[in-house]
Amino acid sequence: MMLPLDEARRRILEPLSVLPAVDVPFVDALGHVLAESIVADGGIPPWANSSMDGFAVRADDLAHATGDAPARLRVVGDLPAGRAPSRPVGTGEAIRIMTGAPMPPGADAVAIVETTRMDGDHVLVDSPVRPGANIRRAGEDVADGSTVLPAGHLVRAADVGLLASLGQTRVRVIRKPVVAVLSSGDELVPPDQLPAPGQIRDSNRFTLIAHLAGLGFKAIDCGHAPDRESELESLFRKGVASADVVVSTGGVSVGDHDLTRIVLARLGTME
Repeated sequence: MMLPLDEARRRILEPLSVLPAVDVPFVDALGHVLAESIVADGGIPPWANSSMDGFAVRADDLAHATGDAPARLRVVGDLPAGRAPSRPVGTGEAIRIMTGAPMPPGADAVAIVETTRMDGDHVLVDSPVRPGANIRRAGEDVADGSTVLPAGHLVRAADVGLLASLGQTRVRVIRKPVVAVLSSGDELVPPDQLPAPGQIRDSNRFTLIAHLAGLGFKAIDCGHAPDRESELESLFRKGVASADVVVSTGGVSVGDHDLTRIVLARLGTME
């Protein structure tokens, strides 16, 4: 009788235990499952910063700005990304600011460069801005102390960048299983051999190995066994000794030459 897929999956997974956890560099965590939650020990961004190129201003100074009567602010500095502010912004002042640069004290908004024009050492701003406009707040992306990746999470490419942003240079992950693959059957011949009548090339074993490698697992090729119990048992023992999981293809029906069930029943539970 055929088992429903969910029931077959349950029977396979139920007796399994979680593999040991290991520490790996964060760049090697891709494709692993986290053994422990990742908690932010600081906010991202760590400080309020400009989300646009423009001028750091006090929103009150622009409350009545229009195209016909722009606000006129004295430019008192330049603030590129990567540099800390050296002075605050006072009433009637502005600091030229680049995207990503930290907001200087006193400024509560950024007037984007498209709404401004220079007039000597002053900048003319044509429209009001609300407090907080064009600013990324401290902790806006990740709050300090928040769980950003829970235990059990499968690490993806974007997560590696997040770990770098958090300064998490080593992470604890579940060790990936090592999988041994074997095939059986007198009808199978190696891929480089011309099949005789009634034979086919062994392809499933290599498909499984390639698929496992594509998933990031270490796959061990245990080879092929003919329809002889002793040789098939030897391959199973080899796989059990060298891997966490053994996957076999062939010999699972109820015919006289389907020996996998017989061999597994004789081996029983192997620790």
